[in-house]
This record gives sequence, structure tokens and C-alpha cells, in this order.
Amino acid sequence: MALLPRHVAALTGKAHEVLVERGAGLFSGAPDAAYLQSGAKIAASASEVFDAAEIVVKVKEILPPEYPLLRWDHIVFTNIHAALNRPQLDGFWKWALPPFPLKTPTLSGLPTVRWQVRLGPWKP
Repeated sequence: MALLPRHVAALTGKAHEVLVERGAGLFSGAPDAAYLQSGAKIAASASEVFDAAEIVVKVKEILPPEYPLLRWDHIVFTNIHAALNRPQLDGFWKWALPPFPLKTPTLSGLPTVRWQVRLGPWKP
């Protein structure tokens, strides 16, 4: 699960609306009730989340059944395995969602993480 209830509370505390798919946090030990207590709304399906969302946050990459749910105005934070999944990468371009890579440079020999983030929708 990309956002735990404490992350949801931080977002809703700043007046952001957070929609969580029913049961999405169960394997992370976070039941729907914890998300509700943190201010999230629970959606019945992924389709409902994608339909309402401006920003989609996932740990797992966008899966083929979710491809039709993407819109050009979504901002998506997820793993993209472009080298292993060319159809996924092509799909991001088709939906006008340009992917930006996660870079893993090193600092003093230790790995560090730096995101390159798309800040807004892009339409060709």
C-alpha cells in the first residue's frame, strides 16, 4: 500500500481529499476503518478511484486491466518497468502520461533516491 493511514491523515489534515480502494491496505495491516478514521473515503473499486482521482498513487505498476482507467490529466506515482513491459510504456505515451524515471545515484558510496516528478498534466 502506497499510503498508510498516517500518510492519509497528513494529507486530509491539509484539506486534500483521499480516496482508498476497499481492502487496499489489508496486506499492509491497515483495515478500511483505519483509513476512514484518518479522513479517507473508501471506494468500492479501482474504477471508482481512477474516475475520481487527479493523482493516482500505487506501489505496484499500473496493470493491464487498469489501462483503460487512465486519463491524460492523471498524475501517476507508481513503478514503471519499462524495460520489461514495453506495452505499458507505450500505453503511457498513448494516454499522454509521460513517465519520469526514479534515479538511484550514490552519495559517499551509499545509494540515495531522487524522484523526477511530473508536476501537472501534459496534453499533446
